Amino acid sequence: MGRTSVDDRVLRDIADEWRGLNWVTSIRVRPRNKSNKVVVELEANYYPSEVRQVSVEFEVLVGGDFFVTYREVWERKADDYRCRWDRHANDHNARDHFHEPPDGEQAVDRDDFPKYPFRMTELVLRFVERRRGLAFEDRRRD
Repeated sequence: MGRTSVDDRVLRDIADEWRGLNWVTSIRVRPRNKSNKVVVELEANYYPSEVRQVSVEFEVLVGGDFFVTYREVWERKADDYRCRWDRHANDHNARDHFHEPPDGEQAVDRDDFPKYPFRMTELVLRFVERRRGLAFEDRRRD
């Protein structure tokens, strides 16, 4: 299946949902280098000083499939942190699955994703709020 039929309406709604949060530094809808996504940049000052960049990327397709990636870029590449929520037909997992941190490689089936892709913003916002505190704990473990 090609990933070309992006749902522009849902992407705009997702962007609107993140606007106004004081820890969001920029929101780009379908930027040139990622023309099928909404890219949300988060304020790195809410994370340990070793974190250089934090972002969330949403891709939502017309049929309801989606791909949401959370990424932290740390000073040391080995500390980078990434995970992804996916809904799509595949041969490795259930249609709804989560690629676990810290590297986003291991996928586990999930049954708690909301029916409508827009509602993923709530799940991801809760994750980001929890993760901001956990990032400090990860730093202390080094």
